[in-house]
Amino acid sequence: MTVLNNSLPIIDTYDSKRPSIAFSGNFTLGVHSLLKEYFNQKFNFWYCLFSCHNSFEIYKLTDLIEKDILYQIYNKEAFIVLDNSLEPFTRSIDSIYKNIVIKEKIPASQIILMTNMYDAKEYSDNLARNLNQESIKIFWFNVFEKDLQDAIKHIYRDNVPKTLENKPYPKKFLNFNRRWRLHRPFLITLFYGKNLLDNGHISFGPCDQEDNWTKKWKEMLDYFSNDVDTIELLKKNENVKNINSLFLDSTDLHINKAQCTIDTNRYYEETYFSVVSETTFFTKNFYPNSRFLSEKTFKPIAMKHPFILVSVPKSLAILKEMGYKTFSPIIDESYDDETNDSKRMTMIVNEIERLCCLNENELEHFLTQAKEICNYNYENLMLKKKFIIEL
Repeated sequence: MTVLNNSLPIIDTYDSKRPSIAFSGNFTLGVHSLLKEYFNQKFNFWYCLFSCHNSFEIYKLTDLIEKDILYQIYNKEAFIVLDNSLEPFTRSIDSIYKNIVIKEKIPASQIILMTNMYDAKEYSDNLARNLNQESIKIFWFNVFEKDLQDAIKHIYRDNVPKTLENKPYPKKFLNFNRRWRLHRPFLITLFYGKNLLDNGHISFGPCDQEDNWTKKWKEMLDYFSNDVDTIELLKKNENVKNINSLFLDSTDLHINKAQCTIDTNRYYEETYFSVVSETTFFTKNFYPNSRFLSEKTFKPIAMKHPFILVSVPKSLAILKEMGYKTFSPIIDESYDDETNDSKRMTMIVNEIERLCCLNENELEHFLTQAKEICNYNYENLMLKKKFIIEL
């Protein structure tokens, strides 16, 4: 296996008004993992890391590839590897077919998409059929799982927090939030309505310019416009918009802390479960809705902390397929089967409330059972060797 690039293009078009391409001489984690896991295959490839669906509308991919390599790709002697494993955007798959397969006539059979979207293969195959095209290849790359394993092995192994000790817990749960994806202000609103904000170590404050209660409140009302009960619930708790910003380890929530850091250890030690606000949650309209496990899920696994997963339905099922155990029956995980977004969030918050109210004996039982599962999951993370699977 050989990487054909002299330098690796990294396309950033998150802000379409200020797009950029950086060229790196260093291999990304995706390239390192491909070379390690497929080292014995005749699998020569040209590699590009890209940000989102408009990357190949703003930049013409064939302008970035050397002519001799492009000739090998057209003649099916080499592959293009497009790495979008950091994001859950199915629209990126649409863009690959539209801008690369159809416009540039690159054979779909020679394109590999590296993604962390578990349902990308089904989406891609359906799209290919509708477009009367061959299917591109989909490699599911658990980039965040690999990243957390590396961090624990090489940086933090001796600094994993001492969690789940049998002791009083003034704070019950830990909930990190950065960007105001719509389910996060919705979650905070339900916390407010049940007086749970004081029960947790919670971060929720100014992030991107458009992240504010005025904008997101209107967005929530629009999303639930046909759900009378949820609209009433929101209106009942509208004073949540007056709460102070919530900060933990940092007041700068613009920075994406994808790694575990030692200065967060105490928050894991001072609580007995995490509420993981994943990247995707809502299942309707234009919201990214693929099952997608980011560093947010693997941090509590690395920190030996039980968790409730605030995500799209059937996300816990992915973890089980990856060899992890989840926390049923000590945590009611029936929320993972609920497809109605409002009901799923309500079930999640009700379970958080129940866990916050455990008496002394119930808490001791919870800590004992959770510790066994957390230790198992930690070992599963540390022993994992394969992080790329062709779907």
